[in-house]
Parts: sequence; structure tokens; C-alpha cells
Amino acid sequence: FEDEILTAPNSLTKSLRLMQFASAYATVEVIKHDDKDDEVKVSLAEPSNKIDALIDLLDETGDEPLVVMSASRQLIELAAQRLEKNGITFGCITGRVEPIQRQGVVHQFQNGQIRVVLGTVQAAGEGITLTRANRLVWLMRHWSAIQNEQAERRILRIGSEQHSHIEYIDLVSANTVEQYQREVLEGKLELLEEIVRDKEMIRKMLFGE
Repeated sequence: FEDEILTAPNSLTKSLRLMQFASAYATVEVIKHDDKDDEVKVSLAEPSNKIDALIDLLDETGDEPLVVMSASRQLIELAAQRLEKNGITFGCITGRVEPIQRQGVVHQFQNGQIRVVLGTVQAAGEGITLTRANRLVWLMRHWSAIQNEQAERRILRIGSEQHSHIEYIDLVSANTVEQYQREVLEGKLELLEEIVRDKEMIRKMLFGE
């Protein structure tokens, strides 16, 4: 936009902005305020390389059910628009969806009434079962390795034994901050696994378990 520079007040906001720009086209609006600093609103819009890749994957897998997760609500809503346009049945679980409606989405999915569940990590990452799917696609991971792992466990629960394997797919934009994020998250997971192993070793030493 003319004569404006998009800035980030801190490293967290900077990372978020770069993740957004790696996922879709973004429009930037500066909202002027008389009594406080100007507000910068970034909105994701088409085209989106992530949504294109998701649609290609859905085409390749026939009618197989799929769970799609993202740390970005805007990206989930963008995916919903494209799925609706393509006539693919789906349900959304985000912070804007009431709890009773979320359970309705889970019920429809588990009973084969819809093919895809689109969810944010914050809203759909725990407390629900989506074992009809053996594949989960990440449009954008959360920076918390624990929250990501909890989200992945939505399809890896009692009932998932019906599948011969469970698959997680990351849609990552090459040469962007997302590649750095994956390296950081993998390091966090390795550290968590090491901590768990150490706890198990200490428990055996103390209690002979």
C-alpha cells in the first residue's frame, strides 16, 4: 500500500506475519485511531499455495476422509471457502463455532456424513475424536510442539486401530520461515522425548517399575 511499511513490534508478531505471507496472499489495512497507535490488520486471501496443495491432495485421495489443522483461523476459513466452491463436504471447528456445533461436526464426520474436518489447533486440538481419518494435514503448525502433538492425537485414539497406518502431512512453503519453524519444532520434540525417557528411568530406579 502506498507510502506505508508493514512493521512488527516484536519477534512473535514478525514470525506470525511471515507465516501468513508463506501461506496465502495477504491484504494489509491500516486502521487510524485518534487516541492510540494505528492498527494494522492483515487478512489472508486467494490465491493460496497451501489451499491449492490441499485441493490437489483431496483429488488424489478419492473419497477418503481427511482432518486438516492450522494455527491460523483465517487459513481454515480460506480453506472452507474453497471446499465449498469445489463441492466437498466439510465441517469447521474454530473458536467462532459454539461447543454444541463442534460436537455436531465431530458426529457428522465420524458417521461419514462429511468428508473433511477443518480445525484450528486451539479449538480442535484436544477433547475430540476424529478416528475415521487416518490422515491429518497441517496447513500451518503452532509454535508449541505440545499443542501440535495434542492435535495429531485427534486421529490417534481408541478406534484408530481400524487403520493400518496413521499419516501426518505438512504443507510447507519452501525457502520461508516455515522451514525454520519445522527445525525448531523437531528440536523441541527431541527434547521432550529425552525428558520423558529420563523421567521413566528415574521412576524405575526409585520404584522398580
